[in-house]
Amino acid sequence: MEKLARKNKTKFLWSNDTFKEFIDACLLELKKGYRSGTHFTRAGWENIVKTMHEKTGVILDNKQIKNNWDVMKIEWKLYDCLMRIEIGICGTRSSIDASPEWWDEKIKMILFQELRASIKLIQARVSRSFKVHLRKV
Repeated sequence: MEKLARKNKTKFLWSNDTFKEFIDACLLELKKGYRSGTHFTRAGWENIVKTMHEKTGVILDNKQIKNNWDVMKIEWKLYDCLMRIEIGICGTRSSIDASPEWWDEKIKMILFQELRASIKLIQARVSRSFKVHLRKV
């Protein structure tokens, strides 16, 4: 019954304001020491849910909060990686600001990897066909 209700729940869209409140709530729990390893403790998550409700008026469950945390970690890793290779990210968090030369190099690298994968696939198919043909002979 609970799973059915969860499936019908609409997805929460994080605005910049609610995202900022989420960051502030996480930092508050971090300062209180409610984090062990890469995630918060149970009490820390509960406090974040409570703080989000108090600050935004939105009621979120633990799964929504944890999913946002996980997505934020992935975005941070990407951002950190991009900053280390000397390109930038535009202020909207939605586009990469890099030189045309950088893009040309990345596109060439991706095309080369795709070409190499295609060649391996063709070689595997030819090899299988050849083996089947040899069995028939």
